[in-house]
Amino acid sequence: MTQPNLLKVYVDADVLFRAATASHDYTAALVLLRLSEFTMIDAVTAVHTIEEATHSLSRYLPRQTPLLLQLIARSIRTVDNPPPALLTHYQDQAHWKDVINLAAADHADARVLVTYNRKDYYPHANSIQVMSPGQLITAVRALIHTTFTTPRY
Repeated sequence: MTQPNLLKVYVDADVLFRAATASHDYTAALVLLRLSEFTMIDAVTAVHTIEEATHSLSRYLPRQTPLLLQLIARSIRTVDNPPPALLTHYQDQAHWKDVINLAAADHADARVLVTYNRKDYYPHANSIQVMSPGQLITAVRALIHTTFTTPRY
């Protein structure tokens, strides 16, 4: 179920992979998913992205796959893969293998695409913002700090 007043964030497969293999509870990828679980943001991803993450995880760390599926079930809203026309629209704004993620983020009306592979995305200005999980967490912290430390007159 979508939350209308929340920042909608598209989560890339590499972020899901890192969350499932986190070495501690404060890894940015895991914190990002917790923000969604606690309904502070609306984290979404496409079917294709979940398939990519689960395939990679089952190949390299198969014991972690159930944890990944549990994290997804608790914190990610799954959206449909984008239509072909949207893939064409974004073909020059991301590495060929990542065009589907940028198009899916747009299709889901996400304002931010969160990935560790920021260099693979180069959306046009006034489009989707690409950030690492750490950058997003830092921005959220700054916003909370500013909101509650600004004097009210």
